[in-house]
Amino acid sequence: MQTRTSKVKNAVNDVISDADIEGRFEQARAEFLKIADSLAESGSAKAREYTASASSAAASIQDSLSNVSGDALDSFLEQIAAIEKDMAGRVRDKPLHALAIAGGIGFLIALMARR
Repeated sequence: MQTRTSKVKNAVNDVISDADIEGRFEQARAEFLKIADSLAESGSAKAREYTASASSAAASIQDSLSNVSGDALDSFLEQIAAIEKDMAGRVRDKPLHALAIAGGIGFLIALMARR
């Protein structure tokens, strides 16, 4: 059987052990929070890096598309101007022929619009 002294010693040891366990738990918790903060900072930095990279890539693509569309529009306008110049020359050469074609096209459009 245990004596009172040994019971008191065991109780003190249990209290010390509980206090030691709580201290170690708090220390582990603090280390875990530091690691979590570090991971959060690292994740935020990576997110900022990826955002900047995506933004620069999008700006580059936008510039490329803007240049290509501008070139295509210029080419289209040049072709339209050439067709207009050619049509004006043909109308001057054969005005009655052009008038008959325009009248025929107008008649066909009127027929289609009625239906």
